[in-house]
Amino acid sequence: MDWADLDCPDAEDVPELLAALAEGEDDVVEEAAEDLEDLLFEGDYRRPAVAVHLLPRLTALYPLLRGARRALVIRMFRVVAVRGDLDAWPELRAGLAEVEPLLLADLDGQGFGVRREVVRFLPLLTGGDADRRAAVLLDLIDCGGVLGAEALTALARVDPGRLTDDLLGPEHTDEVRFAAARALARSGRPWTSEATRVIVWCWSRRAWETASAPVPDTGGFGRDSRPELERAVADPTCVDELLARLRVEGWAALHAARTMCEWVRSARQTLVPVFTAALADPQLRGDALSALCEMPRVATSAREPAAALATPAVLDSELPGDRVDGGEAVRLLVRLGDPRGREALLGQLRRRQCSLYPPVYKLHSEEVPPDPELVEALNDALPEYYARVAATESNSTIEEMPVELLAGWGPEATERALEALVGALEHSSAPMDAVVALGPRAMAALPVLYRRASDLGLEPRDRLRAAVAVVAVGADEGPLDGLLARAKPWDRSFGVDYARRRGVVARAVVADQREQAEQFVARNWHVSSQAVDAAEYLFRAVGETATPLTVCAWALRRFGWTDRAVCSLVRRLGREVARSAEVMELFAEPAPELWAERERALALVRVTGESGPLHAVAAHMMCGGASLGDWDRGLGGLPEVIAALGKEADPLRPRLRELCVLEAPLVSPRLEGRVRADELLRAALGAVLEDGGA
Repeated sequence: MDWADLDCPDAEDVPELLAALAEGEDDVVEEAAEDLEDLLFEGDYRRPAVAVHLLPRLTALYPLLRGARRALVIRMFRVVAVRGDLDAWPELRAGLAEVEPLLLADLDGQGFGVRREVVRFLPLLTGGDADRRAAVLLDLIDCGGVLGAEALTALARVDPGRLTDDLLGPEHTDEVRFAAARALARSGRPWTSEATRVIVWCWSRRAWETASAPVPDTGGFGRDSRPELERAVADPTCVDELLARLRVEGWAALHAARTMCEWVRSARQTLVPVFTAALADPQLRGDALSALCEMPRVATSAREPAAALATPAVLDSELPGDRVDGGEAVRLLVRLGDPRGREALLGQLRRRQCSLYPPVYKLHSEEVPPDPELVEALNDALPEYYARVAATESNSTIEEMPVELLAGWGPEATERALEALVGALEHSSAPMDAVVALGPRAMAALPVLYRRASDLGLEPRDRLRAAVAVVAVGADEGPLDGLLARAKPWDRSFGVDYARRRGVVARAVVADQREQAEQFVARNWHVSSQAVDAAEYLFRAVGETATPLTVCAWALRRFGWTDRAVCSLVRRLGREVARSAEVMELFAEPAPELWAERERALALVRVTGESGPLHAVAAHMMCGGASLGDWDRGLGGLPEVIAALGKEADPLRPRLRELCVLEAPLVSPRLEGRVRADELLRAALGAVLEDGGA
């Protein structure tokens, strides 16, 4: 036939691709098969006319092929069955019916790849001899391994009545037993303790494979694991099984318990005894504490074991592992609201046996409220701390955290800290970030800053940092203007960027950022971040709107609402955006992706007060439109959406209450720290409900 007559792009390539599939070298066969699949169905565009003519040719070609080439042809049969419109094109359904006996004729003599493709293809067939298909799949289950597991999963779709609890028995391979438990969770049959044992064992085994080697496909770990995990957690024998595995396998069983907590909300209450038991094992206690820190609401039983670890002997141990375990124990106590957590942090500050960073970080991240003892202990520790910083010439942002913490506690808390900073500045630029953060409160450091800014023996960047600090503390732009005028381009760039990131307002920096933003727009740069950063600085520092609005128009036209940086800028500008007709035109069309449409709708509320699109976004998110993707692209943005709607969100509140108690996770199981993120999201939704008078 003349394939060009089908009026489908590239259809005339079919004869050449079929020849390559049949007789080509091994390195071109896979590519030929992929090209044929694209001809059949590329993206959402179906070409059933091509499939009608191609299917009988593939059927005739199949007996002439061997091994991997046969598997590729079966894969194309599967593509036709899945994506072809069989009701509208009965020729395709009839052609697939002719394929079945051909595949089953000599199945026993085929290799793994062919048999696996057949197993995946058989559940897609309708009509014909369903009993024969079920019998073939039953035989393949006896092969065990991955093939047996996939055959069992296929049989659950073809004839679920043939599945029995015997398939959970130890005489079968782990893959088959796991697939049997998964099938049981999706059936109407009662769950069994043996199925729970299988789930616990297989998820424990999964932990070792993940840690040591690429994980084989054992019948399906991943996004759809929740049904069997829910059934296992609800089984009264689950805790006993995990405790038994914990004694034998340790960390792997603990990993299985953490996985259940990630997928099933009620597991966070049910499995606390497993984590508490793990605290008695020095090899496991760190992981157990880390898990309990993610769900402190239910971890009250771990209070005493954690307190036993939050001691000077552990926190100041020479063994890094002990120090980490002690730190996790302190964090858990703080999250539980136990005063012993605060006492442990206070003791660390007073003893100063290790770096100041661990206790300061916990005070900062856990938002421990200040008191005179904490303020005094931290101030007492600063001189020695900054002396060590000066000796090592560290320039890490960690070095400013103690002063930032004190500054957040109030101006009185920073008075003594300033003495330590001034002493350290005599020898090093490391504390400079802390001085800039203090601003005018660090006036006592001004003489040292002037000296460092004019010291020709220092590196240019150290002098620039000191000059920026002079502006932040004393509002004198002279040293910075002079250094920027004489600096080499890369050093000038560093000085400007340092001032911008620290929010220091200076004429030279403002002029530089305006020029940079205009250049990025004029050159239509391939990224928006630097232009948006410059525009945001101009608006925040001097209230300029012309350049930021120009950047908004350019970035939205270039990158759309998928660019988080420009979305943030639009919302920061707020009502000012309405002055730009060019930007307002870009609000007209909805964004193609839900999370991008959320950004457009939030910006629209901020700019014009129009809430219609945001209502649609909220309703779509709560009805399953927001897949469990990244934190800010899934349901993680829902509290912000509801809060922006205010009282207008009242009709949505019943569904919000359902989400707060849902068993399924509200955040992606791929997200790091996902139990904590899930708990925080539920708490945020609860807070929104409470604010709304619910």
